[in-house]
Amino acid sequence: MKDNKTLKTLRLATQLLKNWTQSQNFDLELNRLRREGQNEFELKRASQLCLCVFRNKESLEKIIKKLSPKRPRGRVMHLLLPSMAAMLYMDKITPQGFADSAVETAKKILSKHEANFLNSFFHKLITQKETLLQDAKNDLNLGDELEKHWKKSFSPIQVKAFAQVLSQEAELNCRLINYESTEFLSPLDDLPWNAPFTFYKINDAANFISKTAQENFYIQDPATSLCITLLNPQKNENIADLCSAPGGKTLMISQLLEGSGQVFASDISEKRLEKLRENLAQQTNVTVQCLDARNSEFEQKFDAILLDVPCSNTGVMRRKPDARWSFTTKKLNELVALQSDILAQSAKMLKPGGRICYSTCSIEDEENINQVKSFIEQHPQFEIIESKQLYPCAQHDGAFAATLENKL
Repeated sequence: MKDNKTLKTLRLATQLLKNWTQSQNFDLELNRLRREGQNEFELKRASQLCLCVFRNKESLEKIIKKLSPKRPRGRVMHLLLPSMAAMLYMDKITPQGFADSAVETAKKILSKHEANFLNSFFHKLITQKETLLQDAKNDLNLGDELEKHWKKSFSPIQVKAFAQVLSQEAELNCRLINYESTEFLSPLDDLPWNAPFTFYKINDAANFISKTAQENFYIQDPATSLCITLLNPQKNENIADLCSAPGGKTLMISQLLEGSGQVFASDISEKRLEKLRENLAQQTNVTVQCLDARNSEFEQKFDAILLDVPCSNTGVMRRKPDARWSFTTKKLNELVALQSDILAQSAKMLKPGGRICYSTCSIEDEENINQVKSFIEQHPQFEIIESKQLYPCAQHDGAFAATLENKL
């Protein structure tokens, strides 16, 4: 008997992986299918399957090498990888039933010959499942370039620890907005920084989201508040958030100002600002503009500026596991140059005595402490007041923030 849900999920997952191969940006491809009108529930299932692939891609490809005399063609791989991920790593999946659905999908979108190959492959996979999983236990699943880069930057123990954390799906966390009920929630205590808000682990996402009005909570990892802690917004200040979409950090700034002062939120993407405007609809002290932070200018100077700059995302790879497979030193260097340009431009927009909070969701020194030290060398009127690096762990993502004060 055909499992139509699984067939639809596999076809969408296959399409997503095929498109990702070209763009190397999974969120982009997911949103593209969403705009095309694909069913949201089916997209979510396909997305979960693809994210499982990205968390285990090295192991999956090693298994393919063991079980197949030659590497399958690209279009077969796009179907094979999510099928294997489901059968090996998703506990609620019945392997044989999923194999049947995958072969049925191959008959529809590939060929009879390729369907026969998959049928034979899946038989071997199911038979040898436990041995294959045991052999894969020590795989880092980081991607060649990222693994090499981290081995230069961190100790073997640290690299292994990061890989272990990144192999797990991130918990769903949130903070509450003008709402006191904590049903289905557990507070995240003892964070290693003085977060200005309480964050919660969502224990039962389906019940919590269905029973809680959307305006009463914001899905957010605790690490996103590190830069807000170091920015330390004060009442009546005028603050710019120059890389603000989708608006989670802008919202925190606005709330800490308690209706006073003004927040100027900008981003280079008008499309991304649509979500920001939606998230900030209830805030009366926020002005939104579409601007490029490398050359944005305002008539006024600001008391404080938040720069949550584009980065390599190496601190949030639990949530963006595809980023480990698109990481390259070349891209890292390009990002460092972009961040430097944004920092230099922001210095022109600050009042004497004002402060910049520079922030990333990266754990790379090149993007973080080395970046701000380089800025200080070129702008001696600034000094580093405070900086903190967070590494990803079970409780929160990785992040970096530094407060730079204009001494003039």
